[in-house]
Amino acid sequence: MCAAGFGQNQDTYQVDKLVVGTVIEVGKKLDLVKVEQVWKGDQIAPEIHVRISGAVGPFAHSEDDAILVAGNRYLIGLGSDYSTSMCTVALYSDIDPKLTPRSVASPQVDGELGAQQSLEEKIFDNIWLLFVGLVGLIAFFIRLTIVRRRKRMQ
Repeated sequence: MCAAGFGQNQDTYQVDKLVVGTVIEVGKKLDLVKVEQVWKGDQIAPEIHVRISGAVGPFAHSEDDAILVAGNRYLIGLGSDYSTSMCTVALYSDIDPKLTPRSVASPQVDGELGAQQSLEEKIFDNIWLLFVGLVGLIAFFIRLTIVRRRKRMQ
């Protein structure tokens, strides 16, 4: 379970990176976030991929996965691998304004892009392409076989 009050007390800073951003796109395991402010950390790009699930496997989820909504603005605490959870995310409108640091950094154009898909995730995200290709190949060979048999019969 989460400690109460992320974004409400100094424990908010017990993460590797802390950004304010708006979710642009929601994915299965990675969400795309437009970073507006960097409260902690450096070399963060204007748009980053945030890993919202720590579960292993393409269809696996864990009970502490972050559930972000496209268009909403959040304060997001990130690990060094750009992972987050429901315990390190808060709607920006719910943040105690006193916690805003005196100096807020901007994202950097040449900064890190965030989390990357694992090879396993890439394979499972694109497995349908392999399936469609295989079905097409089978259909091609069936059609080729039928055409050849008709030619022999003539």
